[in-house]
Amino acid sequence: MQYYKFDFHPTVFIVVFFICLVLFYVITKFVAKKKFNSRQFLYISAFIFYILSLIKLTILPLVVFIKQPPDLPISLYYSYIPFENVGNAIRSGNYIQVFGNVLLLLPLPILLQLIAREQFSFKKTALISTIATFTIELLQLLIDFATHYPNKVADIDDIILNIFGALIGWFIFRVVLRFKYVSLKLNHQN
Repeated sequence: MQYYKFDFHPTVFIVVFFICLVLFYVITKFVAKKKFNSRQFLYISAFIFYILSLIKLTILPLVVFIKQPPDLPISLYYSYIPFENVGNAIRSGNYIQVFGNVLLLLPLPILLQLIAREQFSFKKTALISTIATFTIELLQLLIDFATHYPNKVADIDDIILNIFGALIGWFIFRVVLRFKYVSLKLNHQN
């Protein structure tokens, strides 16, 4: 069976990252006429890198068959029983699968709050992470149906663990801000 495999190899990833940075810079500076300080540009650069990494981890590699794809059951495209795959992963010692899904969206609320220069509520973070993870899983499912091949499995466990990870990221951001605020307050008192 002949197929094409699309992926972000490291060189391609870096080139796409720099193209995105240049496009962002040109659009914000010359089209939108907005100015960003170097710290804000660093946060946005980290966010672009993070989004490209998400695409690499959740969508790619993408296999597209030239002729007839293998005849596989549609049930391989998704998993809708909560904690079934988590349980299987833990029993088989595949902790990377579990912790990777927790860590996947952990940076999202941190980066968004740094870029927006505001603190998000727990509810807003839960909503953003839910939308993000549902978008990822829906894209995986749509790609599987479009290619007639289970490139990535849309999994309810991924949704649960991704949201949990994003909420941990929100909590970490809150703790760091509180610590930073207390240390700044103590430094001003001395």
